[in-house]
Order: sequence, then structure tokens, then C-alpha cells
Amino acid sequence: MALASIIVRYLRNNAIPYEVLDVPASASPAGAGTAAEIVARGVLMVDAVGPVLVVVPAARVLDTEGMYRLLGRRLTPATPEQISRCFHDCAPGNLPALGDAYGIRTLIDEALIIGAHSHVLTYGGDDGHLLRFSHQTFLNLQVRSLIAAGLTAAAAAAAPGAGTGGAAIQASIAERLSRVDSLPAMPGLARAALMLRADPHAEVADLAAL
Repeated sequence: MALASIIVRYLRNNAIPYEVLDVPASASPAGAGTAAEIVARGVLMVDAVGPVLVVVPAARVLDTEGMYRLLGRRLTPATPEQISRCFHDCAPGNLPALGDAYGIRTLIDEALIIGAHSHVLTYGGDDGHLLRFSHQTFLNLQVRSLIAAGLTAAAAAAAPGAGTGGAAIQASIAERLSRVDSLPAMPGLARAALMLRADPHAEVADLAAL
């Protein structure tokens, strides 16, 4: 199967630089890349309000209870039929981390934004390829996404002892996402996140204040 046609057209029309990596049939995409790279995957979640693409590191597990605490919404994994309607040109289990290309509201784990990664890899819509972006290019692709902490089991488990003001962050995110059907675009967020990434003293509380 080839790369998703919508993704290819979206990247071409927006002059986005990227590389295509072949993934052997016996390999796991989550383990691809080098130590300086991270693989991002999209998970389509739904509720009565509508679909939300949740973008997390591929090697982590989505924490649905943590998401409920953050969002105040009981999002559940989309059915195969719902996924096919939203991502009709993608193979099951290979959703790209590019919700904007499909007009899907996107929530992204902060680990993909503030981590010290040189590149981000994501699924290309089929099971044989990954797309590789520089970290800055990936940030630019996420300017309409909303960033949140605690979307994966690992991140949620680390929060109590991290000294990051978890309760305040959760309250802020819950309030902002309670109106996810009308999220505004945030064109300056990627630049601000890059500045935080370069600051060795930055904390999650600084990210929550953006």
C-alpha cells in the first residue's frame, strides 16, 4: 500500500520538507529511528461532541482515565467504521500524526513538543512507510493542535512527584478543552514551545501558561 494520498497532497501543497522511510514487514514502526528521534502515532478518539485525534509517542500507552481527568470528556477509541470515515485513505492502525490534513481537531502529548529530539517520525497511512520530519518542521505542522501533559500512562504516572503543579495544569487544560468544538488556532505556540525547549529551567507549568 502507498502513502496516504491526502497526506502526500497536504505536504506538497504546503511545501513541507520530509523524508520517506521504508519499514520492513517484520519491524515495529514504534522502534524505528535513532536515539535522537521519536515516533509519533495518531489515535482517533470520539464522543458525542465529535472526533479528536490524540497524538502520542508510539512507544507509550494512551491513558484514557488520565484523559478524562484532563478533559472532563469520556473519549473512547473510534470504531473501525469511524476511523475509515475520517481517514479513508489510511490502513487500520497506521494513522498519521497530522490531523490538520484531515480537518480533525488534534490534541498532542507535550513529550513530542518539548523533548530534545532532532526528528519526529510518524505513520504515513500505510504499514510500510514512516514520514520523517525535523523537529521544528513537526512543530510547525502542529500550530493548530492543543498541547497537554498526561495523555499517556507513563506521563500520568510521573506527574505526582514531578513538582509541576499537576492539579493546576489539569484544571487549565480541562477548561480549555471543554470547548474543543471551537478551539482557536495558535500560530505562535510552536515558537513559544521551542523557546521553552531551549530553556534548561523550563517546567511543565511554563508550558501550561502558554
